[in-house]
Parts: sequence; C-alpha cells; structure tokens
Amino acid sequence: MNDADLVAAANAAFNPYVLEQLSSRIGLPPDAIRQVVERAAPGIVLTMMARGGSAESAQRLFVVIMSTESNPRIAAQLAGLTASSHGLKAVERSGHALATRIADSREIALISDHIAALTTVPPQAAHALTDVASAVVFGAAKHHMLLEQGSAGDLPGLLAYQWPITAPWLAEGFATALGFASSAAFADSVPQRLVELAAGMPRAHAVAGNGPPGWATNGAPPSADTAPSGGYSGGDLYGLAGGAAGASAAAAPGAPKQLLTTVEPVAPRPRRVPVWAWGILVVIVLLIGIILYGYRQRTAADEGAPQLTSSTASGTLSTPAPVSGASVPPAAQTAADSGGSGTAAASEAVASSEAASAAGPAANVGGSPASSANPASAASQ
Repeated sequence: MNDADLVAAANAAFNPYVLEQLSSRIGLPPDAIRQVVERAAPGIVLTMMARGGSAESAQRLFVVIMSTESNPRIAAQLAGLTASSHGLKAVERSGHALATRIADSREIALISDHIAALTTVPPQAAHALTDVASAVVFGAAKHHMLLEQGSAGDLPGLLAYQWPITAPWLAEGFATALGFASSAAFADSVPQRLVELAAGMPRAHAVAGNGPPGWATNGAPPSADTAPSGGYSGGDLYGLAGGAAGASAAAAPGAPKQLLTTVEPVAPRPRRVPVWAWGILVVIVLLIGIILYGYRQRTAADEGAPQLTSSTASGTLSTPAPVSGASVPPAAQTAADSGGSGTAAASEAVASSEAASAAGPAANVGGSPASSANPASAASQ
C-alpha cells in the first residue's frame, strides 16, 4: 500500500508527446516545461505531507484526494486533454482547485514563483504548469488508493514513504512557502510525525457492498452537515459532493472521524424479460410459419406440374377398350398411336373391324358364299 512513488507517476504522465503539446499551447520549449514539472510535482507532494500531520487533517486530505475533481485516469488522458486549449484550461482549473483545498492560494503561488525563479520560466507559465502538475499528482494518489483499497488511515504511511523521494527537491523556498522556518525544520518534524501517525492511526476497510474502501464506520451515522460538504451522502460513488475540506470539518464539530455508515447489502432483483422482447419473438415465429407454409404449397404444386406437362406434350388420350371377341387390326392401333388427327382414323378402323367380324360367321355357314347363293348350281353338280 505504501510503496507508490507519486512523483515518478506524475513525471511519467508528461511524456514527450504531452510535452510537445504543452509547448505549442504555452509557448515554451519542451525542456523548460520538463524542468518546471519535475519541481512542481515534488512541491505538491511536500504540501500534502505538510498538511497530513494529524488524524483530522489526514481525513480531510483523503476527502480531497477522493473528490470528484480528482481524476484517477488523468495519466492516460493527459495527452487528449492537452490537445486543445479548452482541455488544458480544464486541467489547470481542477489542479488549482485541488491544491487550494489543502493550502492557501498564496502558498501555491509562492511555490510556483520559486519554481519560476529556478527555471527562468515566466511566473504565469510556471503557475499554469504547477496547476497541471497538481492535477496529475492528485490523480495518481487517487488511482493508487482505488487500486489498493486504501483508507484515510493508510494515507500517512503513503506520505511518509514519499519523504526519501521528495527530500532532494526540498528547497528553502518550498519550506518557507509552507510556513516552516527552513527546510531543516520541515525535515525534522514532518516525516517523523507522519511515521508516528501511520503507526497509531487505525486502518479500517469497508466490507463488500458498504461503500468505498477504507470508509468503514464506528457505528454512528454521518451528521446532516457533513454529507453536503464532502462527507458520504449515499448517492455519490465516493460520497463527495465537493466543497472545502476545512468547511466540512468546521460545519460538524461532533462528527465522527470515519464518515461512512454501514449500509445493509440489498439482494439483487431478478431480471425480467421486457415485453418488447416477447413481441419480437412472436413476430419471428409467425414469419417462420408463413415461410414453411409457402414452401409446402410450392413443393406440392411442383410435384403435380410434371405429370400434366408430359401428358399435354405427348397428346395421348385414352381410347375405349374394344368389344369382347373382336380383335383390333394393326391399322387401328397405328391410328390410335398417332396425334390428334389419328384419333378419328382409329375410330373408323374399329367400326370397320366390327362389321367384318359380324359378316364372318354368316359366310362360314354351309361352306362358301357361292354355294349358298346358287343352290341350283350345286344340285346339278
């Protein structure tokens, strides 16, 4: 939890691409901007250390770090934010607002003036870059707190870890701006006080479903005055609606140090299928039924069409069966096999064959037809 290098995290956000964009917006060389940022980030961290020396001040500092003005993703978004003048101004405003919530605006101005004197950068540009560095430092601290499930009790230890990192950057100008007689006075009091506070300050972690990590309670609900001014209100993700940290402490003198109440976990509600989803399902089923019905009708029509087509193309019609005992001559069969004109010829041939069949038995009675017709001739013979 206490092994995060806030200065290195802030410096890493100012990559060469971001420095080029800041150079085009501010009108300074990238190297000059780098020099300002390398001093402004430790200056903001030293300011945090100087303002987090007691349990109450650590709680207020934690509220500021976890406020909505602090962007935990600013390191990844800084290139996009500095691509326009509007985005750069927004970063400056948020950084200045965060810095002035833990220190006076005069103190921040003295820090930026000291940086301007060291880097020979115009004071106005140094002040703007200090505000940008402040926004990045607060965002890096919030990002670390969220990742590590940190609480206000973990903040003194995190700040004490920053001392070996920021000590080389502690100048007389920084110590004087923060209200110390000298840098030695700062070094003799602030780091040791943070170590003692980290050892004695309780570290409470919230259970799942009870709000942000580290904001567990001592059993008392927050007062009505603390919630609007920075305490937990139940609606915001981190329970921070803005406002000055000092005003929140003064508004509720009897408020507990831990500002969150324990919230009973609520059972998740079962998810219901919306009505429009059922409507879509019914339409899909109807469409499938219509498609299947049309397919079946078309298949039945296609199966009957070839038989009718073959019969019409050949022109074959059924002929009546011949009379029993009568043979169909070949001429009639040939006529029957022909097309539409052969049908009439077949009928005439059948009629002729019937007449011939009827005359046959009469001719066979009494022998030949000649003997029957001339009996006298037969008698003479």
